[in-house]
Amino acid sequence: SVIGRDGLMQLMDAARQQRFTVVIVEALDRLSRDMEDLAGIHKRLSFQGIEIQAVHDGTADSILIGIRGLVGQMQREDGAKKVRRGMAGVIRDGRHAGGACLRISSRSRQTR
Repeated sequence: SVIGRDGLMQLMDAARQQRFTVVIVEALDRLSRDMEDLAGIHKRLSFQGIEIQAVHDGTADSILIGIRGLVGQMQREDGAKKVRRGMAGVIRDGRHAGGACLRISSRSRQTR
């Protein structure tokens, strides 16, 4: 999601201010692994006359954005399924599947 990605929001603000003419990325999934978000970023940048250049793919057009957006989203969803499956196995083994456990003793609570 683009929510909570301050650097991306700053990039889009700078694009609206016409502060650059090209965005260079290592790969398109660095912008987003969500089809809708990647397409929206491309659409907004294109409207501003800004092109996206991917190091190995060259200039991003609508077709490349569609293909890379689909592949990125499929990889993200597949990874999430694998993580959930792994966590289920950990739980089945009787282990804790999350971060560190926080223990609060009843003695540390204040009564009013």
